[in-house]
Amino acid sequence: MFGGGPPPEQKADGGELTALMKLLNVSWQYDQIVYDRNNPHSEFATLPPEYIFVSRSGYKEGAEGPFSPDSNISQNLQDLVMLYPGTIVDRAGRSDQEFIPLLKTSGESGLLPWEKFTSQAGFNPFSPGGTEINQNPKRKDDGKTHVLAAQIRNPTKETPLNVVLCSDIDMITDWFFLERNRGNLEVKFDNVTFVLNAVDALANDETFIALRSRRESLRTLKFVEDRTSALRTSLNKEEKSAQEELDARLKKAEEDLRAEIKKISEDETLDPRSKDTQLQQKEQQVNRRLKLESETLERQLNSKVRKSGLEMKREIRRIENTVRIVACIIPAILPICFGMLFLGLRNLAEQQSINPNRRKG
Repeated sequence: MFGGGPPPEQKADGGELTALMKLLNVSWQYDQIVYDRNNPHSEFATLPPEYIFVSRSGYKEGAEGPFSPDSNISQNLQDLVMLYPGTIVDRAGRSDQEFIPLLKTSGESGLLPWEKFTSQAGFNPFSPGGTEINQNPKRKDDGKTHVLAAQIRNPTKETPLNVVLCSDIDMITDWFFLERNRGNLEVKFDNVTFVLNAVDALANDETFIALRSRRESLRTLKFVEDRTSALRTSLNKEEKSAQEELDARLKKAEEDLRAEIKKISEDETLDPRSKDTQLQQKEQQVNRRLKLESETLERQLNSKVRKSGLEMKREIRRIENTVRIVACIIPAILPICFGMLFLGLRNLAEQQSINPNRRKG
């Protein structure tokens, strides 16, 4: 219209990939986004939880981490980042099919429906029907780990399969190749390594997978990670409590206003026409008041969440600064003690070597 561009490209099954999911015997909810609050990298603390950092940091030794130990593709990886991914669920039911989760979220994750993550943008004649991202969507952790990528294998001749299914195509954009070559970031993301390993594994040529995945393993500060995790858990509880309070207050306001409408509808002193008029007016009043109440409570909730988030970030910085100071002071204590000890022993030896007759009385 009005000389605009061509119509959007048609997507398979309307973008739902129904036929592919049926063939692979898995489920992928196209209108859900996964988020994960676990972010071990303080330099990326301002990014929303929909930027998922799949990292070994924060996991106890021997505990099941986010990378599958049963696949050469992911067993030696350390850090990946995925942007607004979905989740893959195995439907099971086929004894001859193998489902190997390659990448998983932590237990501080959940799902966001598309209608909660986005909202309709205001009228714009240059961009009709547009959507915008909600800056503070209502997130509720489900305490589960969600599969972000999986390998699906079926060795039978009837339905042979060997597929690596990933729920985020943005994990292999040109930026990751450029950053791999430049190395400007302190964190080395294994996105390119993961994809190249997957290609080699699917081609049945795993010669370079072990070599490509090999790199130095960085030690993390367990104390800082534990304190940060505890702060995130406390923040999640505050958000959940504030959301429950908001829902309860909205429900109470709606019940009170509906009671007023019921009172009018049961008033036998009013004729039908007057009753309809008053009911219509009251209905409009109810909707306006509920909308106003909802917007007010939403602002209060967002303000409280932002305040708690800022306090958490300040506390994390305080903990990190304390660790830095302690790391500078403690290593210096031992050399100073040894220096004082050797100085005392030297003075003592000098005193003993002096002739007693030459000492001052």
